[in-house]
Amino acid sequence: KTASAIDMAVAGPVDRADAGDQITYSFSIENTGNVTLDTVELDDALVGFAGASCSDADGILAPGETTTCSAVYTLTQVDVDAGSVSNTAFAYGNPPAGDPANRGDDASDSDGTTTDIPAAPAIDLVKTASAIDMAVAGPVDRADAGDQITYSFSIENTGNVTLSSVDLLDALVGYDPAVTCGGVDSLAPGASTPCSAVYTLTQVDVDAGSVSNTATATGTDPNGTVVDDTEGTTTDIPAAPAHTLVKTFEPDQVGVGEEGAFTLLYTNSGNVTLSAISITDAVDPFLDVQSVTSAEATCTDGDGNEQTITCTVDSLAPGESVEITVTYLAVPLAHELVPDTGQTSGANYTFYFENGYVLYGSTGDGTAFLQAPDGSVEPADVVGANQDIYFNAPFGGDGFQLHISCSEIFIDGWGTFGPTQEDDPEWRILAYEVLRFNTNGLFKDCGQIFAPFEVINDAWAEAIPVGGILDPNPILADDTVTIINIAPVEVTRKRLRKGDVEIQYFNTSYEQIEIDIIRVEWSDGSYLEGASYLDGVDLGISGTSPQTASIDTILPARSKDWLKLSFDPEHVPADLTVTIVTSTGATLIFEYGQ
Repeated sequence: KTASAIDMAVAGPVDRADAGDQITYSFSIENTGNVTLDTVELDDALVGFAGASCSDADGILAPGETTTCSAVYTLTQVDVDAGSVSNTAFAYGNPPAGDPANRGDDASDSDGTTTDIPAAPAIDLVKTASAIDMAVAGPVDRADAGDQITYSFSIENTGNVTLSSVDLLDALVGYDPAVTCGGVDSLAPGASTPCSAVYTLTQVDVDAGSVSNTATATGTDPNGTVVDDTEGTTTDIPAAPAHTLVKTFEPDQVGVGEEGAFTLLYTNSGNVTLSAISITDAVDPFLDVQSVTSAEATCTDGDGNEQTITCTVDSLAPGESVEITVTYLAVPLAHELVPDTGQTSGANYTFYFENGYVLYGSTGDGTAFLQAPDGSVEPADVVGANQDIYFNAPFGGDGFQLHISCSEIFIDGWGTFGPTQEDDPEWRILAYEVLRFNTNGLFKDCGQIFAPFEVINDAWAEAIPVGGILDPNPILADDTVTIINIAPVEVTRKRLRKGDVEIQYFNTSYEQIEIDIIRVEWSDGSYLEGASYLDGVDLGISGTSPQTASIDTILPARSKDWLKLSFDPEHVPADLTVTIVTSTGATLIFEYGQ
């Protein structure tokens, strides 16, 4: 009996033996005795021969005669896993004196072969990554931390022997230690098992711009040899940096002398981390900064100017915010622009105009400056001294006189001794303050605020993203607060007695207030014979309309006083307007009619 080489072209690759490949067994039976044998048969269980005859169909062999035959055997996986296939065949012949039904007295012989089957273990891992599922966490048009990738795995036994202990190792998705894939730990050649895992993106992944993942499949062949295959994927994560800045005044109306607040809310609205964040607000001079607080940012004044706020944050993850709260006092009469240098004459003054310019200076030393809306400062063209100066405005008219004696008031930002709506329409006064000095130092101050008016204030922020382009950068934000005039004074009674118009006014607040100016005007030619307040204190005014009294008097908290205006009983004006201005510039205007 002989065995051919394994025909490897039948089943698997031609360079190895696989289940399904074939061995051809050749048999030769010869009568080597001296008597004729009949009932010559061949037994070979492996190839299915049981009492089979070979090519000699009559089953009789004379001495020296030979018969041949062959059989094809198909390898099983058991054979391949065993590493060899052994086969033994038996030949029988009945002698003339024998019993054909009893092989016990037959002539017989056996022969065997063993064919080695080399093991060729191999394993193949195919790994794919899905597109990022952007609908899990952030906006659906970008990838964010919390979004997911589905990894699909297929492990195939590409060798010729059965593999056991088939495992998958992928630390990124939590397959560490290794796990079975699809619940299968043994694979026959050609068999495969699929599985999948979901990975959730981290912020580190998004900031890196990609996520790489490597997996390894292993298996052990029948000889204990371990085979493995490694497969990796890289998924790009496009950077989408973005940020927002929102400025909000709360409340959006603040009275003169009252404290208000605004917040700056800066948010990383993109998908990557932002660093070196700087938030700046050049607070309008009308809003005197009192405090700046933030739990997330470090805030300082900029360039020594307490009105310029700069806050910084080292880094901010997507979705995180920085909130900054700024409190301010709505007292735009910032006399610190013109500091008291100990002068003994002249006046320091500050005028805020509706066009955003600020004029400030001192008649004591003749200095004058004009601050533009962008914060730049240039010397102002001002002439005059003591109680009157003339401002040569750079545009919007030829200029105008400013009376700074604290004895006249402006009406709604216009005045006879000031800008007029007709000639200087771009130079309406919103607020002013005057401080007058004599040999004893400061002896008188006055001012007005012509509210309501709006203050629009800008802020901006910039940052550096870890990837991509941040646009716009810097980002701008603004909001508007309305300054309203709420002098804590109200008229509680009025009466006419024998030509005297008497008006009772009341301090509604729980703090004392200082009244600087009382002005009276009426439309006809009636003559004011005298005026008094504080139960008879002479205001020192008389004559035709209008009349202005410059006073410095304290009205205690929750107290009242009478203003008495004396006219000829026959010529009492049918209507008149009383204007009371406090030291903060708050104004009460009361119209009296008979």
